Amino acid sequence: KAHGGLAVDIKTQLAAPTAEFMAQQRAIRKSHHTQVEKQMKAKHAQEVAVFKMKERSDARAADVARLQAGGMANANDKTRIKMEKAQLAARGADQEYLGGTEKLHELHQKWVEDWTAACRECQVLEEKRIDYIRSHLWTYANLFSTVCVADDEAR
Repeated sequence: KAHGGLAVDIKTQLAAPTAEFMAQQRAIRKSHHTQVEKQMKAKHAQEVAVFKMKERSDARAADVARLQAGGMANANDKTRIKMEKAQLAARGADQEYLGGTEKLHELHQKWVEDWTAACRECQVLEEKRIDYIRSHLWTYANLFSTVCVADDEAR
């Protein structure tokens, strides 16, 4: 009879609260994981965009260099206009590239902040988990000890 009571006590005092505790911790970890993943995806997308911006900027700079190498000695209005457009496009591409790198830097900083917060929270969760296990091991030991004492007294 005492062993049946022990089984019920273990289920009510240990198993059910442990399942609830695990679900709470899982939910907290998942929310942090989701946030960090979201920031990482945004950062990766911006890295790809910055790479394309860099290629575009380099291509525009090469266009300007090619036009300058072609010589301006026989520059007529059409050539000058073409050169001005190329320089304007190069400056625009450079500005776009600089803006993209600034945004990438901001996204990287946000990702680092989120990652750091997630690490801190995981540390707190781990400390709570250890305290929980220690506490519930004592509960288990006390329940088991009570049954052992009851068995000894019954003999």
